[in-house]
Amino acid sequence: MANKHLCIFILAATIVAQATWIQATDHLVGDEDLGWNGNKDYQAWADSKKFLQMDTLGFFYTYGQHNVVVAKDKEAYDKCSTDGAMWVSPPCGGNRITCWTPGPAYIFSSMNQDCQNGMKFFFDVIAASDTLEGKHHMIK
Repeated sequence: MANKHLCIFILAATIVAQATWIQATDHLVGDEDLGWNGNKDYQAWADSKKFLQMDTLGFFYTYGQHNVVVAKDKEAYDKCSTDGAMWVSPPCGGNRITCWTPGPAYIFSSMNQDCQNGMKFFFDVIAASDTLEGKHHMIK
């Protein structure tokens, strides 16, 4: 009888674990057609997505042409300032960032006049716990 109860417990625990597991999404910034090259409305692109904690963003561009800056806050983002930036990539042609922390994220390229010409976007990272509680729906 004890084995039967143990099997039922293990089955129930497995179902709960599978129901709460979240699969991260890998977002190709700018989508496959344009990538991170300055010829797209990146804010419109970001507005069409949901970004969950642990999702990744892939930036692909021509070596030496652009970079990726994660601004420290909205003020730095609005000014296209790298001062105090959370991360500034080298212009290597490809970068990937992970959405570790829930809340706002501000992204831009600081090469040439990219940011001033609109090569930037912001979005909110949704906490994984909010998704599990049913506050948001996951989009694949």
